[in-house]
Amino acid sequence: MKDVSFSKQIRTAVVGTSVVAVLLTALASWAVLQFLVRSSAQERADTLAGILAANAPAIISLKDHARAAELLIPTSTSHHVLRAQLSDNTGAVLGKYNRKGESHDLALLSDVAGVRTAKTPVVYDGETLGSVEVTVDSSVVASIPTLFVLASVGVVALLLASIWALALPLEKRISKPLLNLSIFTRRIRDTKDYSMRVPVSPVREMRGLIDDVNAMLGEIEKKSRAEQDRSSELSKLAFYDQLTGAANRSLFRDRLGRCIAEFQNHRKGFAVIGIDLDHFKQLNDTLGHQIGDNFLRDIATNCIRTLRPNDTFARMGGDEFIALLPNVDKLEDAMAIAEKLRTAVAEGNHVHHGTVKCSASIGVGMFPSDAANASDLLGKVDAAMYRAKSAGRNRVEPVSLPADTTDRPRPPELRLYR
Repeated sequence: MKDVSFSKQIRTAVVGTSVVAVLLTALASWAVLQFLVRSSAQERADTLAGILAANAPAIISLKDHARAAELLIPTSTSHHVLRAQLSDNTGAVLGKYNRKGESHDLALLSDVAGVRTAKTPVVYDGETLGSVEVTVDSSVVASIPTLFVLASVGVVALLLASIWALALPLEKRISKPLLNLSIFTRRIRDTKDYSMRVPVSPVREMRGLIDDVNAMLGEIEKKSRAEQDRSSELSKLAFYDQLTGAANRSLFRDRLGRCIAEFQNHRKGFAVIGIDLDHFKQLNDTLGHQIGDNFLRDIATNCIRTLRPNDTFARMGGDEFIALLPNVDKLEDAMAIAEKLRTAVAEGNHVHHGTVKCSASIGVGMFPSDAANASDLLGKVDAAMYRAKSAGRNRVEPVSLPADTTDRPRPPELRLYR
């Protein structure tokens, strides 16, 4: 790849001109570079601020100063960044970075060529949580003597047409790599795909900027992946039983509500199977809580393996479990699955060698044939489960009973949905 620099492009553009044209071109080049430096500095500031803002909502929401400082660490590796700051919507600063030795006033810095500040709001779900402010320095021509420019003013008046003809293509040639970088970083911002990397540019001065942007993307990608892992772990804590790995009450209620909504929209029924363990308290008291916990974990694994991927197996508390079977609208199908669950519970006894063996008393209810709402259905499933216990345990009872079984005892209370 051929090595190219901005300075060489400028020299190539003016090498064949006259002495007068040299002065004219020098002034034109200075003006164009000033424009491009300011433009590129603002684009760079906007780009870096946008990248930081995309990863800041969770940090501002949690008021996490430590993570705010970590978010700004990549800016410290770039010699272009003078300062970076993360604030919430009250103006409180959560994290701040100033380049070592820099303590200039921003109002004065804004007048220097190539120094630009971008302030990007941090928005989540339509709400502005705070802002990210980044100041960068891309100055490459600030050292050009002002007297040289003043001396060239007279020449500018004579050769204005030549200036315009040379400046316009030069501007396009120099700005193209910057525009390409802007387009690429905007694509990253829109897609949130931080695994993408900016292609290497043949322009020497651009390579440093591209390396900085790619390094920052790498850091953001790591932190984004860590955030996803952390969110997954929090979701697991919020919706799954920590002992058995089964769903908890909250997740079960949410999926039960979805099944009812599915029935209202598409008339698809479902089944609920309540499971109460027989003799579990005796097993726990006789063999110890560690054996009891191992037994609960084993039967939960067995039952989840028995069910379909879209079914829900939840622990309602203690030794009570419940299964939700979407799109199962035939009682005989639900009873067959309940029998498999009863067998899965019995197989859990292999975790101990004690004389106490646990079994399952199971109640099976169908929606909407057995009840018109979730509370009634769960109550009737609980009652059927109680009948299974009263009839000798280790059996499956449907909510709907033949007429000659209506004299069976009724449960003193409802437990599954408390």
